[in-house]
Amino acid sequence: MDFTSGGNKQYLAHLCSGDAQVLLLQEAKDFRVADLLPAGWRALQDTSSDAKQGSALAVASGVTVGRWWMVKACDAPPGGGMLPRWLCCAELTVGDEPMCAISGHAPPPRYSSMQPGFNASVSKVVAQYPQTALVGADANMDKDKFATALGSGMKAVGKQSGICLVSRMPFSEVVQDSYGMSGGHSDHPAVWATVGAQ
Repeated sequence: MDFTSGGNKQYLAHLCSGDAQVLLLQEAKDFRVADLLPAGWRALQDTSSDAKQGSALAVASGVTVGRWWMVKACDAPPGGGMLPRWLCCAELTVGDEPMCAISGHAPPPRYSSMQPGFNASVSKVVAQYPQTALVGADANMDKDKFATALGSGMKAVGKQSGICLVSRMPFSEVVQDSYGMSGGHSDHPAVWATVGAQ
């Protein structure tokens, strides 16, 4: 998911309602996720710099966090115009289902020459967790091309333009949620899915 200024507390409350267990968040550099989450939720966000803060995870109380870490996915372009991109990664157990959740925001089309390097960085993390990696991304490219770049057998669900979830694990109950767009909290739909064996 991507955030815009204002209304983030309400948007996070919406995202945490219902059956959600894990949120993969992007464009969060302007706020501390932990300060806005409802009770029972935990933020995994490195707030040491705007660049690192941009991608984050939030997990419900029933989710076990093994470890979490940041991976630099690409540098800023020469001359600026975009911050370095970082991936927020975590080893999680949701119910009985282990997964490695990876949240990332790819360079936009104006920096398309940087997208292959970003994709390669994501694919390196995916390769360490070939059966349990779950990527949540604003890929800024066709979701199926992004999935192919991450490795054989990776499948994407979500918006064709790249707001997506990607995994080798099966997806079910996929929904694009327009709440954030209709409320002015985001310019992208949230992508919901149930992941793993059912």
